[in-house]
Amino acid sequence: MVVAVGIMVVIGSIAVVYSGDTSRQLLLLRMQSQMVAFFTRAKSLSQNFQLTSPAGKIICAYGVNVNRVTGELIVFQDLAPDSGSCAAADNLYNQGEELAGSIDRFNIDTRALELITSTDISSPDIENVVFLPPDSKVVINDDDFLKSGSVVVQVRGTSIRFEVRVNEFAQITAK
Repeated sequence: MVVAVGIMVVIGSIAVVYSGDTSRQLLLLRMQSQMVAFFTRAKSLSQNFQLTSPAGKIICAYGVNVNRVTGELIVFQDLAPDSGSCAAADNLYNQGEELAGSIDRFNIDTRALELITSTDISSPDIENVVFLPPDSKVVINDDDFLKSGSVVVQVRGTSIRFEVRVNEFAQITAK
């Protein structure tokens, strides 16, 4: 009887540990797929241009802003004055350029996950990534010379992490 109870306790504790690790892995995998889809949405909007420009402005591009403090990602329109030219667009997120839909905002669960700094100097942290139409040229952090940028997310208190990377050719990858 004591042996049976001992075996049940050991099996139960293994199941608890395993389920905790599995739930963290699932959370990370779900977050990774949502982030890739979020960046892909901004890229798709820049290629289709189906939204109407606000009064007195023209839409020059679409992008994603990453707020590292709050863990919020926002799809935004890069707007310029309605002069017929996008030369005045700044390739950055400015207040009021965000889209109104709820699918255009994404919050990382900061209770379980955290944004961490990229350790790859060739792919620094993304603050703003802008997809310029019609060929989806990419401007990362308003620097025309950056070849790629990353968003790295880690499970709090562990070394489990993933990275979403956007390169100059508008390829969005996750690892």
